[in-house]
Amino acid sequence: MVRGRATLVVPQMAGRVPPPCGIIDARRVIHLSPTRVFAVVTTMPPPRDHRFLEPMTDRAELDLSYMSVALAAARAAGAGGEVPVGAVVVRGGAVVAAEANAMVAQRDATAHAEVRAIRAAQAVVGDARLSGCTLYVTLEPCAMCAGAIVLARLDRVVFGAWDDKAGMVGSVGDLLRHPKLNHRPEVAGGVMAEECGALLRAWFATHREG
Repeated sequence: MVRGRATLVVPQMAGRVPPPCGIIDARRVIHLSPTRVFAVVTTMPPPRDHRFLEPMTDRAELDLSYMSVALAAARAAGAGGEVPVGAVVVRGGAVVAAEANAMVAQRDATAHAEVRAIRAAQAVVGDARLSGCTLYVTLEPCAMCAGAIVLARLDRVVFGAWDDKAGMVGSVGDLLRHPKLNHRPEVAGGVMAEECGALLRAWFATHREG
């Protein structure tokens, strides 16, 4: 990698021809070293293996700050026996709602962190539509949560760890940026992915077998 210049990283893929990459407003942030963070600009929907890298921006620094709040909520949930996923809704530079998974406590399969944060934010804002809001969540949203995000009209979604089994923002599918939907929020994925993923792996290693 050449420091200070945009670098395209193309992994080896035997027998496959990579699609063309273009730069749009959807940004993904990943940790490449303990001391530097790079913002990643991708196509829509984003091919996860083809990335343009830029030095971290002021907004990326804010993303790290708010994701840390979501991560703290996730840790608290994990300590209480819930799958450690946390979510925060931010509007105008202020945290409007901070929630975490509560499926066990509420005996509710829909009590995901994103859904709970959206509902709490709607109560604070006094509107079903969360225009001007950004949702931060420590794990890539599932189909249910992605649907709730679209319906709530959030401007932007920032998530941490990728979910290869159920993620619907680029892993299994990409509901948030489906071309037929009438609302497509800006998406940033992989923010503090290492920390968010490590928390989940540690929790599952302790609480579940296999």
